[in-house]
Amino acid sequence: MAVIWAPETEGDFARIHEYNTEEYGPSEADRIERFITDCGDQLAPGAGLKWLGLPIRRFRTEHPTRPKRISYMYNLFFRERGADVEILAIYAAREEWDVLASSRV
Repeated sequence: MAVIWAPETEGDFARIHEYNTEEYGPSEADRIERFITDCGDQLAPGAGLKWLGLPIRRFRTEHPTRPKRISYMYNLFFRERGADVEILAIYAAREEWDVLASSRV
């Protein structure tokens, strides 16, 4: 099993890191980035989260996407590809992810 980070997640990391650097400082922004990366690297097929009405098939891909809330602040959107997991996007809970995601459909 492998975890694959889509190239678009680089922009997600940059956006989140920039915000956290401004709000909390560079060391905390680095810590949050490591936290997100560690959580993503631990995803396995079958992972997911029970959502309360959140439209989880927002990304139009050949395989359904699912969100995984990794803390009260961040969501990873991923799809399973056989035994692998591909992470498609990272969004902070405060972001309007459906607006941001529209550029990826």
